[in-house]
Amino acid sequence: MHREIQDGLEDFLAGTADPNGRGRIETHLRECSECRQEVESMREMAGLFSSLRSPDPPVPAPGFYARVNVLIEQQRPAPFWSAALEPFFGKRLALASLLRVRGWAKSRNGSGG
Repeated sequence: MHREIQDGLEDFLAGTADPNGRGRIETHLRECSECRQEVESMREMAGLFSSLRSPDPPVPAPGFYARVNVLIEQQRPAPFWSAALEPFFGKRLALASLLRVRGWAKSRNGSGG
């Protein structure tokens, strides 16, 4: 296919080309049998593809989107703070903090007295 019609060919085949582009491509196709044959085969392919399209789009089964959302949520890594908000972790953190404060208080009382 010649380069001079490749740029606007998609719009031409879709029927959305501006009048200048459409006229340029039509003129070239009248003069070039090779490109004319290629464009005709592209139109045939487009027709075949559109005939494969279902007139009624498929409707997902009830609960489909909810199941997809659950799967997506299961794949997400747990945020950092979820561990900190876990009750067992919170108790350990509180205990460690108390022990640290106790150690600090002992060292302070021991060095000052």
